[in-house]
Amino acid sequence: MKSSTIILLTSLIILITNINIRAEKKILIVAESFPPFEFVKDGDAFGVDVDIVKAIFSKMNIEFEIEFYPWKRAWFMVEKGQADAVFSTSRKEFRKPYLHYPKEDMWESNYVFFKKIGNNKEVSIGYNEALKKKYRVGVIHGHSYDKSFWDAYPNQSDGSLNSNLYAASSVDLNFRLLSMDRIDVFIVDRIVGSYVVKSKNLQNKIFSSNKVLFSKGYPMPFVKKSSYPNIKRISEVFEEHLIEFKKSKEYQKIISKWVN
Repeated sequence: MKSSTIILLTSLIILITNINIRAEKKILIVAESFPPFEFVKDGDAFGVDVDIVKAIFSKMNIEFEIEFYPWKRAWFMVEKGQADAVFSTSRKEFRKPYLHYPKEDMWESNYVFFKKIGNNKEVSIGYNEALKKKYRVGVIHGHSYDKSFWDAYPNQSDGSLNSNLYAASSVDLNFRLLSMDRIDVFIVDRIVGSYVVKSKNLQNKIFSSNKVLFSKGYPMPFVKKSSYPNIKRISEVFEEHLIEFKKSKEYQKIISKWVN
């Protein structure tokens, strides 16, 4: 009886401790700036994913915070268990050991080339056109892109980037390089690129090709090494809420608010 009582008391203490930890600790979501899906302005986070998470975590009675970093830093925090979830992270085999991936996406992405408007505006630019004209292609450090992209632009024999690729730390920096003719095209999600071009009043200087290079979904996975209690179960409940939420008028209002 004594042994059973001690085990029962110990279990109760652990349960109470976990409840206290969950109440006191906020879930930390790390992200890179990827407007209009997630970005920071005047110290606050905004965007499609931010609004979705606010709505769902409110229903789950969970507090959260978002911190923005260059992608390589955000991913380092995921690997080390220094974050609890991460925005806009596509499914890749090398990431699976670190993340609880849901089946449901927050949104789906179509990647295209953006280019400066010249004398002859090219309506459709694919891999073949870009390679034939030896375009310098802007990419973001650490982004996985797609097999079709890496087939077109394989790494060099020493493992370094293809000589036609030029890596920068962010979407904004790549558009700056494009406007300065430091690169010829920039590969990025069409909605993200169009949002940034419009926000910087570059519509008369930069355009997007109408040729979709590849598409992929972006979920919000949770971090396996997270110290947040019951993180796997939280990820499962979050996905259940997300599936239902995407059927709602509130979800459509969020999309309409940010994506024109």
